[in-house]
Amino acid sequence: MIKTFTGFIVLAMLVLMLSSCSRLLRPTAGAPRKHKGNTGDNNANTTEKNPVYNSGAFTGTLIKNIAYTTAANYKGTEQQLAFDVYKPADAEGKKFPAIILIHGGSFIGGDKANLSSTCSKLANNGYVVISINYRLGWGFVSRSTASCNDSNLLKQAIYRSAQDAHTALRYIAAHADDYNIDKNWIFLGGQSAGAIAALMTAYLLEKNADILFSGFAKKLGLLDKDKDNSGADFKFKGVISMGGAFENP
Repeated sequence: MIKTFTGFIVLAMLVLMLSSCSRLLRPTAGAPRKHKGNTGDNNANTTEKNPVYNSGAFTGTLIKNIAYTTAANYKGTEQQLAFDVYKPADAEGKKFPAIILIHGGSFIGGDKANLSSTCSKLANNGYVVISINYRLGWGFVSRSTASCNDSNLLKQAIYRSAQDAHTALRYIAAHADDYNIDKNWIFLGGQSAGAIAALMTAYLLEKNADILFSGFAKKLGLLDKDKDNSGADFKFKGVISMGGAFENP
């Protein structure tokens, strides 16, 4: 076992608890949202009667598998990447705050569909929610055979995930009108490995990336390789980290 694994990243520090979900999904001031549900009986079963917390009651529109880029994975094979869009009901002609979510899976597994329940609930609560796929894999076999080289490969996987998140965000911003998104209200979040990717994407500046990831820009390209894409500008309103970490504050 190498120390780098525990020092570099904390995967799955927390399982997303029911109380955390409630705080995340509860309406707060500042972001417009609208829903129907039981409002009079405090003893009623909220999950069954309030569609905000019931993914089975999703009444919005789901658009699946929108390809946003093609990039080489860790094996050097070109891979098409896509995302799913969850729109609130009656979204036509309206703009909503957007939450872009990145799934977990230790950078070796997982899929955008893993977050479908969370996406549905948030869309029911007045957000456009987008779940993205990113490049997975870094050659990891088992903890017992891990080596320092594996640590470097893991860093490359994290770097690629942030690259893909940047690319997806700029694609989404450039097509904000198509997805009924208010670009002044964009949130980025993730779960486990996806939370790490989200933190890297939101906080790591290009000028610092080559310090934390020495030589990666030359080998893998810039962290935000599409930053000059005209019409794709946006600002984050917030970042949601569900069990992620950042090596250097």
